[in-house]
Amino acid sequence: TVLLFLFGTGVARALLLWIQVYVQGALTEDLKHLQRSRILKWAFHTESISTSEVTGLFNERVNFAGGVINNLQTILIRVTTTSLLLASLISIAPGTTLFSCAVFLGLGALIKTFDQKVKTTGKGMKRAWDHANHRLIISIKNLLLIQIYGTQFEEEKQTWKALQEYRDHSVHYYYLVGLIAALPQLVGIALICLIAFSLGPDSGLAAGALLTYLYLFLRLTQSLSDILRSTSNVTYY
Repeated sequence: TVLLFLFGTGVARALLLWIQVYVQGALTEDLKHLQRSRILKWAFHTESISTSEVTGLFNERVNFAGGVINNLQTILIRVTTTSLLLASLISIAPGTTLFSCAVFLGLGALIKTFDQKVKTTGKGMKRAWDHANHRLIISIKNLLLIQIYGTQFEEEKQTWKALQEYRDHSVHYYYLVGLIAALPQLVGIALICLIAFSLGPDSGLAAGALLTYLYLFLRLTQSLSDILRSTSNVTYY
């Protein structure tokens, strides 16, 4: 009976994982397809249009929109998981769990300041990418004139500067997002050590219950880390 239960649980988990990956990917691609179809219709039926604007919308901005949907789905899944984990933890050790929640709320206030920096960095990335994309397309369209006037090196330099600016913003963005994702787990590990010390043999909590609590708490910190990382990505988009 136990083996059948374990096998059934494994099959159910695998099925849910497949559904999650499929639904997330399919919804994201459907949104990108819809937006690109609208851009195509607009591009072929407008009187005046910018080539760099169309290519930017068709590629980078549509991918941004798909990223938003993907991250929102991740947030929804992780919030549900976090709620269930939190309910389980409260049922085992309510006082300790509420204290941990207060610590995480304080951490959330700190991370809020990082989100503003992520938003600013994201705007810089978009601006630099649009600038590089625009200069490259204009240069290619007027390549013959640029070569005649001998300004190709200057145009290459300006485009390279825009690419370098985009690279700098991107590196800073990943630095911030990595920090936001790591902080909950760092604080979580510190809390786990504190909980393991406070809920020792003298706490009256059975060893099995303590191990269960520590495992669930670790999963909670991982889930919170995913939520914060996805929220930062949405802020960037």
